[in-house]
Parts: sequence; C-alpha cells; structure tokens
Amino acid sequence: MKVRYLLLSLGFLSGCHLGGSGTPVAIEAPIPRGAPPRPASPVPDAADGLDRAADCIEKGDPAGAIAHLQRHLRQFPEQIMIRAYLAELLLKADRLAEAQDQYERFLAEAHAAEGPARKQVVHGHTRLMEIAQKRDDDYHERLHRGIGMVLLVRQLDEAGESDEPAFRERMLCKAATELGKASRLCPDEARPHWYLVEVWTKLAQPRPAEQALKQARSRAELMPLPRSEQRSLMLARK
Repeated sequence: MKVRYLLLSLGFLSGCHLGGSGTPVAIEAPIPRGAPPRPASPVPDAADGLDRAADCIEKGDPAGAIAHLQRHLRQFPEQIMIRAYLAELLLKADRLAEAQDQYERFLAEAHAAEGPARKQVVHGHTRLMEIAQKRDDDYHERLHRGIGMVLLVRQLDEAGESDEPAFRERMLCKAATELGKASRLCPDEARPHWYLVEVWTKLAQPRPAEQALKQARSRAELMPLPRSEQRSLMLARK
C-alpha cells in the first residue's frame, strides 16, 4: 500500500470533519451591497497536507513530510492517528524530544479512544520506553516498560485470552518490579502508583492495591495524571 493511501485512510479514520463535497465547510459573512466581489480564498483541505506528506515520503524526503504533517496537525489536532505517524517519522529522524512529545500527546487521547488508536497504545508506550533508553532516562524507561506490561495483560483479559495464568502472573510481577523502581526514582510522580493499583488488584493483593491508590491520590493533587488516567483515578473506589 502506498504511503499516500495510508495517510489518507488514517486521516479519515481519525476524524476529519468534512463537508458533503469532501472539504471542510467554510461560512463567510455576506458581501455588502455595492462592494467589490471578495477574492476567492482557498478552503483548507484535510487531504492536501497528507498528499504533500505522502509525496515527500515517496521522494525520500522525511523532513519535508514531517513539516507537512506538523502543519496539518496544527489545523486538525483531533487526528490522533496522524500524530502517531508523525511521531514515528520523528523517531526515525532521531528527533527524540519531538518524538517523545508527539507520542505523549497521542497517548493522552488514545487511552480513552476506540478503534485503531486504542490498538496502538501498547506500541506507543514501547516507543516511549525506547526513546527513554536512548536519552538515558531511567525513570521513563521503567515507567513505560511497566505500563506496557500492564496494558498487555489488560488486553489479554479483555479478549478472554488469559489461558496461561503463569504467563499473566509473570508479566504482572515484572510490571510491579518496573513500576516500583520508577516510583523510587521519582517519588513525587503519581503514575507508577496508579498503575500499581491495577497490578496488585489483578494479583488479588488488596492491601498493596489500597496503599498504591492512596499514594497515587496524594501525588496527583500536586502533579495530575494525564487526562484519561486522572478521570479514572477520580472515579476509583474510595
């Protein structure tokens, strides 16, 4: 499949708001009587930036593709699958800080999304773990490795594929180790404790789960979690 069609399909899957003609609907004020006709202005086209980015990829110009996708996302920030593709390009270009920012922004929305975006959440955390390794960032490496393991077990449970309890338990124990180390590296961060709540709950350890929830709540008062996680924390049992 050509990159052009991949980009276009991602754009439409991730929520382009198009009019009946296939372009965003523009509404302009009426021209006063007797005034000269207003010169035609181009209507922003969701597909145009993706076409240009695809052309750059086909010509071996990833830097050009990155620039077009960045402009596209400033206009259509809700298209989170395009953001994920941009993050991949930035990572391949070794623009690690920018790639990290785009993956984090993608995951902030994808955790609460459905469809293709949600299926990429584990991959997103894996990429953030790889970026942390390259940047010698031990906290984020352990955090995202632990979160990725928790989410993998969650996916297995949701799909009814937990036929190997030993594998599931092994993954949860590894996640507990990574998240525990992350919490000690950055004691003020709430995220390791929030995911430890799920680990201990799945391992049928209510007391550690309650303690982790208490720690997550107290830390999130000063340093809130990403939006979807913060909402889940607020809804968690008292």
